[in-house]
Amino acid sequence: MKISSSQVQSLLKVYGKTLKLPNQSSRTEGGRLRADNVMISGEGKLMQKAIQAAHLAEDIRQDKVEELRDAIATGIYKVNPDEVAEQMIYRTLVDKLV
Repeated sequence: MKISSSQVQSLLKVYGKTLKLPNQSSRTEGGRLRADNVMISGEGKLMQKAIQAAHLAEDIRQDKVEELRDAIATGIYKVNPDEVAEQMIYRTLVDKLV
C-alpha cells in the first residue's frame, strides 16, 4: 500500500483540529502546570508492541530482491503495461478522492 502526500496532509489537518493547548484551568493555584497522566489500555499496549515489532522487522525482502534481479538479468522479467496503467489511474483517482 502506498500512502500519498494528499492522504498525509488530510490526516495532519484532522490531527491539527483535535490538538488542544493547555488552558488556564489546567494550572494549579501556584500558577504552575499540573503534570499530565496517561493510562494505556491493554489493547493499546498490545498495539504498541505490534508497532515496535513492525519497526524492527526487515523492510527489504532479500529473497524477492534476488529473484527479481535474476529475472531482469536473464531477460525473463516482463512488465504488463495494462497493469501498470491500471495502477497509475487507480492511484490518481484515490488521491483525488482523499
